[in-house]
Amino acid sequence: MNVIVIDDQKAVVDSIYKNLAWKEFGIDEVFTAYSAKDARTVFNEKHIDIMLSDIEMPEESGLSLLRYVRKISPATECIFLTSHADFSYAQEALRLGSFEYILQPCRYEEIAQTIKKVIVKINEKQHVQGFSANRQELINTIGAKLLHASGEENVEKIIPGLFGRKYDDGVFFPAEIAVVSECKRSIRDGIEKTVKSVFASKKDISVIVMEISHCDYIVLCYGPPQDMQEPELYGGMNETFSVLNTIQNVKTAVYAGTACGPDLCSEIRQLHRMHENNILQKPVIMKIRPVPEVSKDYLCTLHPERWAGILENGNGLVIKEEIRLFIRKADAEGRITLPLMQVMHYLFITAVNEVLQKSGRDISYYLLGNYTKMDLDNSYRTYDSFMNAVDIMLHVLQSASGETGQSRVEQAEKYIEENISRNITRTEVAQTVYLNEEYFSRLFKEETGCTFKDYVTNRKIEYAKQMLASTNFSISVIASKVGYDNFSYFSKIFRQKEHKTPQEYRNVTKGI
Repeated sequence: MNVIVIDDQKAVVDSIYKNLAWKEFGIDEVFTAYSAKDARTVFNEKHIDIMLSDIEMPEESGLSLLRYVRKISPATECIFLTSHADFSYAQEALRLGSFEYILQPCRYEEIAQTIKKVIVKINEKQHVQGFSANRQELINTIGAKLLHASGEENVEKIIPGLFGRKYDDGVFFPAEIAVVSECKRSIRDGIEKTVKSVFASKKDISVIVMEISHCDYIVLCYGPPQDMQEPELYGGMNETFSVLNTIQNVKTAVYAGTACGPDLCSEIRQLHRMHENNILQKPVIMKIRPVPEVSKDYLCTLHPERWAGILENGNGLVIKEEIRLFIRKADAEGRITLPLMQVMHYLFITAVNEVLQKSGRDISYYLLGNYTKMDLDNSYRTYDSFMNAVDIMLHVLQSASGETGQSRVEQAEKYIEENISRNITRTEVAQTVYLNEEYFSRLFKEETGCTFKDYVTNRKIEYAKQMLASTNFSISVIASKVGYDNFSYFSKIFRQKEHKTPQEYRNVTKGI
Protein backbone atom coordinates (compact mmCIF):
# COMPACT_ATOMS: atom_id res chain seq x y z
CA MET A 1 0.00 0.00 0.00
CA ASN A 2 1.43 3.42 -1.02
CA VAL A 3 0.96 6.94 0.41
CA ILE A 4 1.79 10.40 -0.94
CA VAL A 5 2.27 13.43 1.35
CA ILE A 6 1.71 16.82 -0.34
CA ASP A 7 2.34 20.32 1.06
CA ASP A 8 3.99 23.43 -0.35
CA GLN A 9 5.92 23.73 2.93
CA LYS A 10 8.84 21.33 2.75
CA ALA A 11 9.24 21.31 6.53
CA VAL A 12 5.68 20.04 7.00
CA VAL A 13 6.13 17.23 4.46
CA ASP A 14 9.49 16.15 5.91
CA SER A 15 8.13 16.24 9.46
CA ILE A 16 5.16 13.98 8.65
CA TYR A 17 7.39 11.66 6.62
CA LYS A 18 9.90 11.22 9.48
CA ASN A 19 7.56 11.07 12.50
CA LEU A 20 4.97 8.46 11.50
CA ALA A 21 5.58 4.72 11.84
CA TRP A 22 4.60 3.90 8.26
CA LYS A 23 5.81 0.29 8.28
CA GLU A 24 3.68 -0.48 11.33
CA PHE A 25 0.61 0.68 9.40
CA GLY A 26 1.45 -1.71 6.54
CA ILE A 27 2.55 1.10 4.21
CA ASP A 28 5.08 -0.09 1.62
CA GLU A 29 6.23 3.23 0.20
CA VAL A 30 5.77 6.92 1.04
CA PHE A 31 6.11 9.49 -1.75
CA THR A 32 6.46 13.24 -1.15
CA ALA A 33 5.54 16.27 -3.25
CA TYR A 34 5.85 20.02 -2.63
CA SER A 35 3.25 21.12 -5.18
CA ALA A 36 0.19 19.78 -6.95
CA LYS A 37 2.24 19.67 -10.17
CA ASP A 38 4.83 17.37 -8.55
CA ALA A 39 2.01 15.23 -7.13
CA ARG A 40 0.42 14.83 -10.57
CA THR A 41 3.73 13.44 -11.85
CA VAL A 42 3.78 10.86 -9.05
CA PHE A 43 0.15 9.85 -9.72
CA ASN A 44 0.90 9.40 -13.41
CA GLU A 45 3.80 7.04 -12.63
CA LYS A 46 2.83 5.24 -9.40
CA HIS A 47 -0.17 3.54 -7.84
CA ILE A 48 -1.25 5.59 -4.80
CA ASP A 49 -3.70 4.27 -2.20
CA ILE A 50 -3.76 7.26 0.20
CA MET A 51 -3.31 10.95 -0.56
CA LEU A 52 -2.42 13.14 2.47
CA SER A 53 -2.54 16.74 1.24
CA ASP A 54 -2.69 20.38 2.20
CA ILE A 55 -5.63 22.28 0.70
CA GLU A 56 -4.17 25.76 0.21
CA MET A 57 -1.14 25.64 -2.07
CA PRO A 58 0.22 28.11 -4.66
CA GLU A 59 -0.67 27.54 -8.33
CA GLU A 60 -3.09 24.67 -7.65
CA SER A 61 -5.07 23.78 -4.54
CA GLY A 62 -5.44 20.37 -2.98
CA LEU A 63 -9.12 20.38 -3.96
CA SER A 64 -8.23 20.92 -7.62
CA LEU A 65 -5.65 18.15 -7.40
CA LEU A 66 -8.25 15.77 -5.94
CA ARG A 67 -10.58 16.47 -8.88
CA TYR A 68 -7.75 15.34 -11.18
CA VAL A 69 -7.00 12.27 -9.03
CA ARG A 70 -10.67 11.22 -9.08
CA LYS A 71 -10.40 10.93 -12.88
CA ILE A 72 -7.19 8.88 -13.07
CA SER A 73 -7.25 6.99 -9.76
CA PRO A 74 -10.82 6.93 -8.39
CA ALA A 75 -9.99 4.35 -5.70
CA THR A 76 -7.42 6.61 -3.99
CA GLU A 77 -8.53 7.72 -0.52
CA CYS A 78 -7.82 11.32 0.52
CA ILE A 79 -7.07 13.02 3.85
CA PHE A 80 -6.91 16.82 3.82
CA LEU A 81 -4.78 18.89 6.20
CA THR A 82 -5.49 22.61 6.52
CA SER A 83 -4.89 25.44 8.93
CA HIS A 84 -8.15 27.19 7.96
CA ALA A 85 -11.50 26.12 9.41
CA ASP A 86 -13.34 27.16 6.26
CA PHE A 87 -16.74 25.46 5.91
CA SER A 88 -16.73 25.83 2.13
CA TYR A 89 -13.46 23.86 1.99
CA ALA A 90 -14.98 21.10 4.08
CA GLN A 91 -18.09 21.00 1.87
CA GLU A 92 -16.07 20.69 -1.33
CA ALA A 93 -13.73 18.11 0.21
CA LEU A 94 -16.68 15.94 1.23
CA ARG A 95 -18.31 16.34 -2.19
CA LEU A 96 -15.12 15.05 -3.82
CA GLY A 97 -15.09 12.05 -1.50
CA SER A 98 -12.37 13.10 0.92
CA PHE A 99 -12.20 10.63 3.81
CA GLU A 100 -11.14 13.12 6.49
CA TYR A 101 -10.62 16.84 7.00
CA ILE A 102 -7.99 17.59 9.73
CA LEU A 103 -7.30 21.04 11.10
CA GLN A 104 -3.68 22.01 11.77
CA PRO A 105 -1.81 22.24 14.00
CA CYS A 106 -2.51 18.64 14.95
CA ARG A 107 -0.68 15.85 16.73
CA TYR A 108 1.05 13.12 14.76
CA GLU A 109 -1.08 10.65 16.70
CA GLU A 110 -4.23 12.18 15.19
CA ILE A 111 -2.83 11.81 11.68
CA ALA A 112 -1.75 8.24 12.47
CA GLN A 113 -5.21 7.26 13.74
CA THR A 114 -6.85 8.74 10.66
CA ILE A 115 -4.50 6.84 8.35
CA LYS A 116 -5.29 3.60 10.23
CA LYS A 117 -9.03 4.21 9.69
CA VAL A 118 -8.42 4.80 5.99
CA ILE A 119 -6.43 1.56 5.74
CA VAL A 120 -9.29 -0.36 7.38
CA LYS A 121 -11.71 1.17 4.85
CA ILE A 122 -9.45 0.23 1.92
CA ASN A 123 -9.09 -3.36 3.15
CA GLU A 124 -12.85 -3.71 3.62
CA LYS A 125 -13.49 -2.31 0.15
CA GLN A 126 -10.99 -4.71 -1.43
CA HIS A 127 -12.58 -7.62 0.45
CA VAL A 128 -16.04 -6.67 -0.81
CA GLN A 129 -14.75 -6.22 -4.36
CA GLY A 130 -13.05 -9.62 -4.21
CA PHE A 131 -16.23 -11.27 -2.92
CA SER A 132 -18.28 -9.49 -5.57
CA ALA A 133 -15.92 -10.64 -8.34
CA ASN A 134 -15.99 -14.25 -7.06
CA ARG A 135 -19.78 -14.16 -6.77
CA GLN A 136 -20.13 -12.88 -10.34
CA GLU A 137 -17.76 -15.58 -11.57
CA LEU A 138 -19.97 -18.19 -9.87
CA ILE A 139 -23.08 -16.63 -11.44
CA ASN A 140 -21.47 -16.73 -14.91
CA THR A 141 -20.49 -20.39 -14.42
CA ILE A 142 -24.05 -21.29 -13.46
CA GLY A 143 -25.27 -19.40 -16.53
CA ALA A 144 -23.14 -21.66 -18.73
CA LYS A 145 -24.55 -24.71 -16.91
CA LEU A 146 -28.10 -23.50 -17.50
CA LEU A 147 -27.36 -23.35 -21.23
CA HIS A 148 -25.84 -26.81 -21.42
CA ALA A 149 -27.22 -28.74 -18.42
CA SER A 150 -29.15 -31.96 -18.85
CA GLY A 151 -32.46 -32.29 -17.01
CA GLU A 152 -30.94 -34.56 -14.36
CA GLU A 153 -28.57 -31.91 -13.01
CA ASN A 154 -31.39 -29.77 -11.57
CA VAL A 155 -29.23 -26.64 -11.49
CA GLU A 156 -32.44 -24.68 -10.86
CA LYS A 157 -32.29 -25.79 -7.24
CA ILE A 158 -29.18 -23.72 -6.49
CA ILE A 159 -30.37 -20.57 -8.27
CA PRO A 160 -32.48 -19.07 -5.43
CA GLY A 161 -29.39 -18.94 -3.21
CA LEU A 162 -27.77 -16.51 -5.66
CA PHE A 163 -30.59 -14.04 -5.08
CA GLY A 164 -30.17 -14.11 -1.30
CA ARG A 165 -33.81 -15.07 -0.82
CA LYS A 166 -36.09 -18.03 -1.45
CA TYR A 167 -39.83 -18.36 -1.96
CA ASP A 168 -41.69 -21.63 -1.45
CA ASP A 169 -43.41 -21.13 -4.78
CA GLY A 170 -40.88 -18.76 -6.36
CA VAL A 171 -41.09 -18.15 -10.11
CA PHE A 172 -38.28 -17.49 -12.60
CA PHE A 173 -38.44 -15.28 -15.67
CA PRO A 174 -35.49 -15.72 -18.07
CA ALA A 175 -34.42 -13.53 -20.96
CA GLU A 176 -31.37 -13.48 -23.20
CA ILE A 177 -29.84 -10.16 -24.24
CA ALA A 178 -27.29 -10.26 -27.06
CA VAL A 179 -25.22 -7.45 -28.57
CA VAL A 180 -25.72 -7.54 -32.35
CA SER A 181 -23.20 -4.84 -33.28
CA GLU A 182 -19.45 -4.72 -32.74
CA CYS A 183 -18.76 -4.70 -29.01
CA LYS A 184 -15.34 -5.09 -27.43
CA ARG A 185 -16.28 -4.58 -23.80
CA SER A 186 -18.64 -6.12 -21.28
CA ILE A 187 -21.96 -4.34 -20.77
CA ARG A 188 -23.11 -6.61 -17.93
CA ASP A 189 -23.23 -3.79 -15.37
CA GLY A 190 -25.24 -1.59 -17.74
CA ILE A 191 -27.76 -4.38 -18.39
CA GLU A 192 -28.13 -5.15 -14.68
CA LYS A 193 -28.67 -1.50 -13.73
CA THR A 194 -31.21 -1.06 -16.53
CA VAL A 195 -33.26 -4.16 -15.64
CA LYS A 196 -33.20 -3.37 -11.91
CA SER A 197 -34.32 0.18 -12.65
CA VAL A 198 -37.17 -1.09 -14.83
CA PHE A 199 -38.43 -3.41 -12.07
CA ALA A 200 -37.64 -1.02 -9.20
CA SER A 201 -41.31 -0.72 -8.20
CA LYS A 202 -41.47 -4.50 -7.64
CA LYS A 203 -39.54 -4.78 -4.38
CA ASP A 204 -39.81 -8.59 -4.24
CA ILE A 205 -38.36 -9.18 -7.71
CA SER A 206 -34.61 -9.86 -7.72
CA VAL A 207 -32.39 -9.73 -10.80
CA ILE A 208 -29.08 -11.34 -11.71
CA VAL A 209 -27.21 -11.11 -15.01
CA MET A 210 -25.07 -14.02 -16.20
CA GLU A 211 -22.33 -13.14 -18.68
CA ILE A 212 -21.94 -15.94 -21.22
CA SER A 213 -19.56 -13.80 -23.32
CA HIS A 214 -18.89 -10.06 -23.67
CA CYS A 215 -21.77 -9.92 -26.16
CA ASP A 216 -24.22 -12.48 -24.74
CA TYR A 217 -26.05 -12.34 -21.39
CA ILE A 218 -28.76 -14.28 -19.55
CA VAL A 219 -31.03 -12.13 -17.40
CA LEU A 220 -32.85 -14.00 -14.64
CA CYS A 221 -35.68 -12.44 -12.63
CA TYR A 222 -36.96 -14.24 -9.52
CA GLY A 223 -39.91 -13.48 -7.28
CA PRO A 224 -43.24 -14.57 -5.81
CA PRO A 225 -46.03 -15.51 -8.27
CA GLN A 226 -48.11 -12.39 -7.61
CA ASP A 227 -45.24 -10.17 -8.83
CA MET A 228 -44.25 -12.35 -11.78
CA GLN A 229 -47.09 -11.56 -14.16
CA GLU A 230 -46.04 -12.08 -17.76
CA PRO A 231 -47.56 -8.91 -19.29
CA GLU A 232 -45.60 -6.76 -16.84
CA LEU A 233 -42.46 -8.83 -17.28
CA TYR A 234 -42.66 -8.55 -21.08
CA GLY A 235 -43.27 -4.82 -20.71
CA GLY A 236 -40.15 -4.54 -18.56
CA MET A 237 -38.06 -6.35 -21.15
CA ASN A 238 -39.47 -4.10 -23.87
CA GLU A 239 -38.43 -1.04 -21.85
CA THR A 240 -34.99 -2.58 -21.28
CA PHE A 241 -34.63 -3.10 -25.04
CA SER A 242 -35.57 0.52 -25.69
CA VAL A 243 -33.12 1.91 -23.11
CA LEU A 244 -30.20 -0.20 -24.33
CA ASN A 245 -30.75 0.57 -28.02
CA THR A 246 -31.59 4.27 -27.76
CA ILE A 247 -30.30 5.82 -24.56
CA GLN A 248 -27.21 3.61 -24.13
CA ASN A 249 -26.80 3.26 -27.92
CA VAL A 250 -25.89 -0.44 -27.78
CA LYS A 251 -27.54 -2.46 -30.55
CA THR A 252 -29.05 -5.48 -28.82
CA ALA A 253 -31.58 -8.24 -29.39
CA VAL A 254 -33.77 -9.29 -26.47
CA TYR A 255 -35.39 -12.74 -26.29
CA ALA A 256 -37.97 -12.95 -23.48
CA GLY A 257 -39.12 -16.21 -21.89
CA THR A 258 -42.12 -17.02 -19.71
CA ALA A 259 -42.71 -17.09 -15.97
CA CYS A 260 -41.57 -20.63 -15.25
CA GLY A 261 -40.33 -23.07 -12.62
CA PRO A 262 -38.84 -26.54 -13.15
CA ASP A 263 -38.39 -26.10 -16.92
CA LEU A 264 -35.98 -23.14 -16.56
CA CYS A 265 -33.10 -24.93 -18.34
CA SER A 266 -35.16 -25.82 -21.40
CA GLU A 267 -36.55 -22.26 -21.60
CA ILE A 268 -33.06 -20.75 -21.55
CA ARG A 269 -31.79 -23.17 -24.19
CA GLN A 270 -34.75 -22.32 -26.42
CA LEU A 271 -34.05 -18.59 -26.02
CA HIS A 272 -30.42 -19.22 -26.96
CA ARG A 273 -31.46 -21.11 -30.11
CA MET A 274 -33.63 -18.13 -31.05
CA HIS A 275 -30.57 -15.91 -30.73
CA GLU A 276 -28.43 -18.29 -32.79
CA ASN A 277 -31.08 -18.20 -35.52
CA ASN A 278 -30.91 -14.38 -35.69
CA ILE A 279 -28.43 -14.81 -38.52
CA LEU A 280 -28.84 -11.25 -39.79
CA GLN A 281 -28.11 -9.91 -36.27
CA LYS A 282 -31.24 -7.77 -36.13
CA PRO A 283 -31.83 -5.57 -33.06
CA VAL A 284 -35.23 -7.05 -32.16
CA ILE A 285 -37.26 -8.01 -29.11
CA MET A 286 -38.98 -11.39 -29.39
CA LYS A 287 -41.13 -13.52 -27.12
CA ILE A 288 -40.17 -17.16 -26.78
CA ARG A 289 -41.52 -19.31 -29.59
CA PRO A 290 -40.82 -22.71 -31.14
CA VAL A 291 -37.63 -22.85 -33.18
CA PRO A 292 -38.47 -23.78 -36.80
CA GLU A 293 -37.25 -27.13 -38.08
CA VAL A 294 -36.13 -26.56 -41.65
CA SER A 295 -35.45 -29.51 -43.91
CA LYS A 296 -32.06 -29.64 -45.59
CA ASP A 297 -34.00 -30.21 -48.81
CA TYR A 298 -34.88 -26.50 -48.64
CA LEU A 299 -31.33 -25.87 -49.87
CA CYS A 300 -32.03 -27.79 -53.06
CA THR A 301 -33.45 -24.63 -54.61
CA LEU A 302 -29.86 -23.32 -54.65
CA HIS A 303 -28.65 -26.35 -56.66
CA PRO A 304 -25.30 -26.44 -54.83
CA GLU A 305 -24.19 -29.37 -56.98
CA ARG A 306 -23.45 -26.75 -59.70
CA TRP A 307 -21.18 -24.64 -57.51
CA ALA A 308 -17.83 -26.33 -58.15
CA GLY A 309 -18.27 -25.97 -61.92
CA ILE A 310 -19.35 -22.34 -61.65
CA LEU A 311 -16.40 -21.53 -59.37
CA GLU A 312 -13.95 -23.26 -61.68
CA ASN A 313 -15.18 -21.11 -64.56
CA GLY A 314 -14.46 -17.95 -62.57
CA ASN A 315 -18.09 -17.02 -62.00
CA GLY A 316 -18.06 -16.99 -58.21
CA LEU A 317 -19.96 -13.70 -58.03
CA VAL A 318 -22.99 -15.53 -59.42
CA ILE A 319 -22.92 -17.91 -56.45
CA LYS A 320 -22.38 -15.05 -54.01
CA GLU A 321 -25.52 -13.32 -55.29
CA GLU A 322 -27.51 -16.58 -55.16
CA ILE A 323 -26.49 -17.11 -51.53
CA ARG A 324 -27.31 -13.52 -50.61
CA LEU A 325 -30.79 -13.71 -52.12
CA PHE A 326 -31.44 -17.15 -50.62
CA ILE A 327 -30.60 -16.00 -47.07
CA ARG A 328 -32.75 -12.89 -47.40
CA LYS A 329 -35.68 -14.93 -48.74
CA ALA A 330 -35.32 -17.61 -46.04
CA ASP A 331 -35.21 -14.93 -43.35
CA ALA A 332 -38.34 -13.26 -44.71
CA GLU A 333 -40.12 -16.64 -44.63
CA GLY A 334 -38.96 -17.34 -41.06
CA ARG A 335 -37.00 -20.37 -42.23
CA ILE A 336 -33.42 -19.26 -41.63
CA THR A 337 -31.74 -21.31 -38.89
CA LEU A 338 -28.21 -21.91 -37.69
CA PRO A 339 -28.22 -25.58 -38.81
CA LEU A 340 -29.36 -24.49 -42.28
CA MET A 341 -26.49 -21.96 -42.44
CA GLN A 342 -24.07 -24.65 -41.30
CA VAL A 343 -25.09 -26.99 -44.11
CA MET A 344 -24.91 -24.20 -46.72
CA HIS A 345 -21.48 -23.23 -45.41
CA TYR A 346 -20.31 -26.85 -45.66
CA LEU A 347 -21.57 -27.18 -49.24
CA PHE A 348 -19.86 -23.95 -50.31
CA ILE A 349 -16.50 -24.79 -48.69
CA THR A 350 -16.70 -28.30 -50.18
CA ALA A 351 -17.15 -26.77 -53.64
CA VAL A 352 -14.17 -24.45 -53.08
CA ASN A 353 -12.01 -27.37 -51.94
CA GLU A 354 -13.02 -29.40 -54.98
CA VAL A 355 -11.66 -26.66 -57.24
CA LEU A 356 -8.49 -26.10 -55.17
CA GLN A 357 -7.60 -29.79 -55.12
CA LYS A 358 -6.86 -29.57 -58.82
CA SER A 359 -4.05 -27.12 -58.05
CA GLY A 360 -2.63 -29.38 -55.35
CA ARG A 361 -3.28 -26.86 -52.56
CA ASP A 362 -5.76 -26.59 -49.72
CA ILE A 363 -7.60 -23.57 -48.32
CA SER A 364 -5.13 -23.00 -45.44
CA TYR A 365 -2.34 -22.24 -47.92
CA TYR A 366 -4.19 -19.23 -49.27
CA LEU A 367 -5.75 -17.69 -46.15
CA LEU A 368 -4.75 -14.06 -45.65
CA GLY A 369 -3.17 -12.38 -42.64
CA ASN A 370 -5.15 -12.69 -39.43
CA TYR A 371 -8.01 -14.64 -41.02
CA THR A 372 -7.55 -18.18 -39.69
CA LYS A 373 -9.00 -21.58 -40.51
CA MET A 374 -11.01 -21.32 -37.28
CA ASP A 375 -12.49 -18.00 -38.46
CA LEU A 376 -13.52 -19.71 -41.68
CA ASP A 377 -14.97 -22.75 -39.90
CA ASN A 378 -17.15 -20.54 -37.64
CA SER A 379 -18.21 -18.07 -40.31
CA TYR A 380 -21.66 -19.67 -40.78
CA ARG A 381 -22.93 -18.14 -37.51
CA THR A 382 -23.91 -14.73 -38.92
CA TYR A 383 -24.81 -13.32 -42.32
CA ASP A 384 -21.94 -10.81 -42.30
CA SER A 385 -19.28 -13.35 -41.32
CA PHE A 386 -20.52 -15.83 -43.93
CA MET A 387 -20.56 -13.28 -46.76
CA ASN A 388 -17.09 -12.16 -45.69
CA ALA A 389 -15.95 -15.79 -45.92
CA VAL A 390 -17.47 -16.05 -49.42
CA ASP A 391 -15.48 -12.98 -50.52
CA ILE A 392 -12.27 -14.42 -49.09
CA MET A 393 -12.84 -17.78 -50.79
CA LEU A 394 -13.49 -16.10 -54.15
CA HIS A 395 -10.20 -14.23 -53.77
CA VAL A 396 -8.47 -17.51 -52.84
CA LEU A 397 -9.77 -19.12 -56.02
CA GLN A 398 -8.66 -16.13 -58.06
CA SER A 399 -5.16 -16.38 -56.56
CA ALA A 400 -5.04 -20.13 -57.15
CA SER A 401 -6.04 -19.84 -60.80
CA GLY A 402 -3.28 -17.33 -61.54
CA GLU A 403 -5.69 -15.13 -63.48
CA THR A 404 -4.31 -12.11 -65.32
CA GLY A 405 -6.10 -8.82 -65.84
CA GLN A 406 -7.45 -6.37 -63.34
CA SER A 407 -7.51 -7.49 -59.74
CA ARG A 408 -10.20 -6.25 -57.42
CA VAL A 409 -7.78 -3.68 -56.02
CA GLU A 410 -6.86 -2.49 -59.50
CA GLN A 411 -10.56 -2.09 -60.24
CA ALA A 412 -10.90 -0.11 -57.02
CA GLU A 413 -7.96 2.12 -57.95
CA LYS A 414 -9.52 2.80 -61.34
CA TYR A 415 -12.85 3.68 -59.70
CA ILE A 416 -11.08 6.11 -57.36
CA GLU A 417 -9.33 7.83 -60.28
CA GLU A 418 -12.62 8.18 -62.16
CA ASN A 419 -14.39 9.65 -59.14
CA ILE A 420 -11.61 11.75 -57.62
CA SER A 421 -13.84 14.84 -57.63
CA ARG A 422 -16.28 13.22 -55.18
CA ASN A 423 -16.16 12.30 -51.52
CA ILE A 424 -15.42 8.61 -52.11
CA THR A 425 -16.21 6.18 -49.30
CA ARG A 426 -14.74 2.76 -48.61
CA THR A 427 -18.26 1.30 -48.49
CA GLU A 428 -19.17 2.36 -52.03
CA VAL A 429 -15.85 1.18 -53.52
CA ALA A 430 -16.13 -2.21 -51.78
CA GLN A 431 -19.64 -2.59 -53.19
CA THR A 432 -18.40 -1.62 -56.65
CA VAL A 433 -15.90 -4.49 -56.70
CA TYR A 434 -18.35 -6.90 -54.99
CA LEU A 435 -16.34 -7.41 -51.80
CA ASN A 436 -17.23 -7.36 -48.13
CA GLU A 437 -16.08 -3.99 -46.74
CA GLU A 438 -13.92 -5.47 -43.97
CA TYR A 439 -12.22 -7.89 -46.33
CA PHE A 440 -11.79 -5.21 -49.00
CA SER A 441 -10.09 -2.93 -46.45
CA ARG A 442 -7.60 -5.64 -45.47
CA LEU A 443 -6.93 -6.68 -49.07
CA PHE A 444 -6.50 -3.07 -50.23
CA LYS A 445 -3.87 -2.34 -47.58
CA GLU A 446 -2.09 -5.61 -48.31
CA GLU A 447 -1.72 -4.82 -52.02
CA THR A 448 -1.16 -1.03 -51.90
CA GLY A 449 0.75 -0.71 -48.64
CA CYS A 450 -1.56 1.93 -47.19
CA THR A 451 -5.07 2.24 -45.86
CA PHE A 452 -7.95 3.08 -48.17
CA LYS A 453 -8.37 6.51 -46.55
CA ASP A 454 -4.69 7.40 -46.91
CA TYR A 455 -4.62 6.18 -50.51
CA VAL A 456 -7.60 8.33 -51.52
CA THR A 457 -6.17 11.37 -49.72
CA ASN A 458 -2.78 10.92 -51.40
CA ARG A 459 -4.37 10.68 -54.85
CA LYS A 460 -6.48 13.80 -54.26
CA ILE A 461 -3.42 15.76 -53.14
CA GLU A 462 -1.47 14.59 -56.21
CA TYR A 463 -4.24 15.82 -58.51
CA ALA A 464 -4.34 19.11 -56.61
CA LYS A 465 -0.57 19.54 -56.99
CA GLN A 466 -0.83 19.01 -60.74
CA MET A 467 -3.50 21.70 -61.04
CA LEU A 468 -1.62 24.12 -58.76
CA ALA A 469 1.44 23.77 -60.96
CA SER A 470 -0.19 23.79 -64.39
CA THR A 471 -3.38 25.89 -64.16
CA ASN A 472 -4.56 29.26 -62.89
CA PHE A 473 -7.60 27.84 -61.13
CA SER A 474 -8.23 29.40 -57.74
CA ILE A 475 -7.33 27.22 -54.79
CA SER A 476 -10.99 26.94 -53.77
CA VAL A 477 -11.87 25.65 -57.26
CA ILE A 478 -9.03 23.11 -57.12
CA ALA A 479 -10.23 21.97 -53.69
CA SER A 480 -13.69 21.42 -55.14
CA LYS A 481 -12.31 19.50 -58.14
CA VAL A 482 -10.67 16.96 -55.84
CA GLY A 483 -13.74 16.50 -53.66
CA TYR A 484 -13.20 18.97 -50.81
CA ASP A 485 -16.14 21.28 -50.16
CA ASN A 486 -14.42 22.83 -47.15
CA PHE A 487 -11.53 25.02 -48.35
CA SER A 488 -9.96 25.29 -44.87
CA TYR A 489 -9.97 21.52 -44.41
CA PHE A 490 -8.38 21.03 -47.84
CA SER A 491 -5.61 23.49 -46.94
CA LYS A 492 -5.03 21.72 -43.62
CA ILE A 493 -4.72 18.28 -45.27
CA PHE A 494 -2.48 19.68 -48.03
CA ARG A 495 -0.14 21.25 -45.48
CA GLN A 496 0.03 17.99 -43.50
CA LYS A 497 1.07 16.10 -46.62
CA GLU A 498 3.36 18.64 -48.32
CA HIS A 499 4.51 20.83 -45.39
CA LYS A 500 3.41 23.85 -47.42
CA THR A 501 0.12 25.64 -47.96
CA PRO A 502 -1.43 25.25 -51.43
CA GLN A 503 -0.42 28.85 -52.26
CA GLU A 504 3.16 28.30 -51.10
CA TYR A 505 3.35 25.15 -53.23
CA ARG A 506 2.04 27.07 -56.28
CA ASN A 507 4.56 29.87 -55.73
CA VAL A 508 7.47 27.41 -55.54
CA THR A 509 6.47 25.40 -58.63
CA LYS A 510 5.84 28.54 -60.71
CA GLY A 511 8.97 30.30 -59.47
CA ILE A 512 7.05 33.22 -57.98
